Amino acid sequence: EMCMGDRGWTKESRKERFLQELKIDRNYLVGKSLLDVGCGNGVLTIGIAELGAETYGMDVSPSVERAYKFNRNSKVHFLQADLQNPPFRLNSLDIVYSSGVIHHTYDTELSFSCIAPLVKQGGRLYVWLYKPEKDLRHNFMITLRKFTNKFPIWMQYLFYLIFLVPQGMLKERLRGRKINWREQLINYFDALSPEFRHEHTPEEVEIWYRKRNFNNITVSITEYLGFGIYGDLCD
Repeated sequence: EMCMGDRGWTKESRKERFLQELKIDRNYLVGKSLLDVGCGNGVLTIGIAELGAETYGMDVSPSVERAYKFNRNSKVHFLQADLQNPPFRLNSLDIVYSSGVIHHTYDTELSFSCIAPLVKQGGRLYVWLYKPEKDLRHNFMITLRKFTNKFPIWMQYLFYLIFLVPQGMLKERLRGRKINWREQLINYFDALSPEFRHEHTPEEVEIWYRKRNFNNITVSITEYLGFGIYGDLCD
């Protein structure tokens, strides 16, 4: 998941963002079931449950173990699993939500096709994905990651901390945004460390939805580097 909780986002601000992404109000989630695919540290997963949903947070990384250990909400259930082999019945969930995750697998549409069947009739599937950008900064980062994602983790840590974090922090402060070194470091790890980082267009992803009988396909978030899009499974 995009590590918003580690980038200056509070749980409340993440909840508000979540409602904007799905274009729903707070009451919509009462009595619903939701799967957060790639839940990371589980902050958002717990926040969604506070809005009334029975919420499942799934991640393949060890971060979900910590989320499970410290969870105190009986409506939240964490599990460690591969999103391409999810341990859920087909057509069993009201909402399947995945933000900034499936484009880090070797085949984004394949991963999409593994989570889409979990949505029940009339349910909603949301994904946030990277999109292409044509500016010099983005092209530089794409070129740089061809090298950095092959470095050992300790070498990446030092490289980002010494060469990239200081200029990134300066740039953010010039824009009037406070950001600490740890938040900036996580940003660079997210951009430059993963083995896979695919980019897609909304038009391409709309086809994925239509092929699987979703309608009401809506781009709800558009921003630099990415977009959020959802669809509803036809009754």
